[in-house]
Amino acid sequence: MQRSCVLVMKHLILISGPPGAGKSHFAAGLAKRLKAVLLDKDLVDEPFSPNDRGVGYQKKIQPRSVAVLLGLARENLNTVGTVILDAPWTRITHQMPFLCHEFKKLARQNKARLTVFECVISEHKLKKRITDRGLVRDKNKLKNNEAWKDFLSTHCFDQRIKLRHVVMDVEKKHDSLIKKAVRYLTLLEKSSPR
Repeated sequence: MQRSCVLVMKHLILISGPPGAGKSHFAAGLAKRLKAVLLDKDLVDEPFSPNDRGVGYQKKIQPRSVAVLLGLARENLNTVGTVILDAPWTRITHQMPFLCHEFKKLARQNKARLTVFECVISEHKLKKRITDRGLVRDKNKLKNNEAWKDFLSTHCFDQRIKLRHVVMDVEKKHDSLIKKAVRYLTLLEKSSPR
């Protein structure tokens, strides 16, 4: 059983990577370990765009859900201290490049450390995870090879977020990922001027 780790400083932590990689599982485990607030974009999106993350969603719903997440992060940084934002930030920041600046500004204004964990996974393992989870919104991605290639392209599978980040191989054991993240955050605090 892992003990919780309470960080002294405020942290704004982004969990990024493609849909289906295991971001939410990693984010939930890290939030529990750090006793941090977890804000999951899917929970904001789903009531307004059930089972749909297509073009209409990306134009109308996504900008609003991102604004909601940033507002909630701001409020929670002021009261709790550490906030974890779980979303496919790599794709989102490629579509909305100004967000990289907004994340830095949000962290700076709240005297928080900005840390990004980029979840990476092999294409084969990603396809298996998406198939196994069986969500309605994934059916279009899996209907044929062309749809799958389009999904990989539009979700920036081979790209990384344009913020300094720590690569997390989400094919490794869950506990080892959490330990690596906690160790990284703890070292950040030790190396930061007080």
